[in-house]
Amino acid sequence: MTNKEKAISFLWQHLLLLISLYLMTLGVVLCVKSSLGSSVISSLPFVFSLAGPISCVPEWTIGGYTIAMNFILVFCQILILRRNFDPMQLFQL
Repeated sequence: MTNKEKAISFLWQHLLLLISLYLMTLGVVLCVKSSLGSSVISSLPFVFSLAGPISCVPEWTIGGYTIAMNFILVFCQILILRRNFDPMQLFQL
């Protein structure tokens, strides 16, 4: 595989990643806005976003809380794996 083919493959994979992330985000928004509820993974950020104005938690969006939760989960993964943690896993963020 030539360098040009590798670059095109890399760009194509990341374009598909961005499109799929957009579609997943759109699905969460449609479920929440239509009052159908939220999925299991987005339920904690959803609850925190609702509790923001009436309690001591910051007033962030569901997306902001999801990003914060992902940072916490990756940090916990680093603590658990320690030296076995592969830095490539930071792309989860």
